[in-house]
Amino acid sequence: MQNSNRIALSVDCVIFGFDENKLKVLLIRSDLKKYQGKWWMVDPLGHLFWSNGTTGVSPGGDITPISERENWFVSLPEEKGPFGSFYRDGKNATYKYYSNKSWRGIDIQQLNNFRKYGENYRDEVARISHERLHSWGFNSIGNWSDSMAPGIASTEATWDAASKTMNGTMVAPDGQGGTAKMRSTVVYTPDGKRVFSMFMPGPDGKEMPTMRITYTRRK
Repeated sequence: MQNSNRIALSVDCVIFGFDENKLKVLLIRSDLKKYQGKWWMVDPLGHLFWSNGTTGVSPGGDITPISERENWFVSLPEEKGPFGSFYRDGKNATYKYYSNKSWRGIDIQQLNNFRKYGENYRDEVARISHERLHSWGFNSIGNWSDSMAPGIASTEATWDAASKTMNGTMVAPDGQGGTAKMRSTVVYTPDGKRVFSMFMPGPDGKEMPTMRITYTRRK
């Protein structure tokens, strides 16, 4: 390869971020002697970062066609009833039978989420999805995710080398159609642990802790 300032990458998932309104890939040029002169996906302590996530997270969206096969179902909700909003019209579906036809369908997944969790099912599904993905060891999600599932947030942070602490601020959805300002800290402890804490305004407007996660490196 000829000497060049360009870097060639071939990956399945790349994480991007904004820097002064410019879109940049999350590759960090480390000042640690071990990585000097090289570009890596690393955390502030120089530990290599590996993105492990699903390609898509969503409360629904896959439509089940029902046209000309209504007798396949034991029952279907009334379209003029409380579940009528989950019906959809489609055309030229990838399914072979419907490839050149117009059809009527229903989003069964969203309908069942609505039945189980009520009108705010999207918020509840987002919360549960976060808990499950975290418990399964995922640290990212893919491009084909519903914006309500991951919750799009704008985050900025600074690194304090002396205390080995990352201090950040975040503006994220508040679950009520608006946004909320939050503060976070990531502390790297001498015993090799990483403690993530998040704070946000409480009902009285004063800051309150909302989450604390301690990560322990597997030995």
